[in-house]
Amino acid sequence: MNEPQRPGERPGIEVTIVYEDTDLIEVSVLASNGRFSGLALAYASPDAVREFADLIAGFPRSPADRRAFTFGSFDPAYANGAASLELSCKDAAGHAVVAVRLEAEREPDPPETATFRLDFEPAALERFVRQLRELRCGHGTAFLTACPAPAGAIGAVR
Repeated sequence: MNEPQRPGERPGIEVTIVYEDTDLIEVSVLASNGRFSGLALAYASPDAVREFADLIAGFPRSPADRRAFTFGSFDPAYANGAASLELSCKDAAGHAVVAVRLEAEREPDPPETATFRLDFEPAALERFVRQLRELRCGHGTAFLTACPAPAGAIGAVR
């Protein structure tokens, strides 16, 4: 019997627009590498998801390529949480990784946080960018599929 999958169990990054008005959107970022997971709800400008898609499109151009984007703010003076996603290459062959930092709302104090990395393939990033560009409030989710950990590795997803 298959048990239902719990949020964050599928390794990757899920981005959803959960609220919008003329001045801002609220973005849900749910991420997991199979060992660690977290969820952040962050306020952002109405163009933030498109700007994020434009920034990461075509990554990586070289092994030194590094791109970072933050939804919301980690500054405690701002409401809601934050999500930081930094794409880089972990070696000279250009194997891609994203460093994820998530922070929940400021209450309780200190806020709950999760920081971890996950590997991904360029083809998965291309799909993710297409999905990001199609996102609308209440319609759709963009998902960046992570590479599975090698069998037997610490934290390997089974």
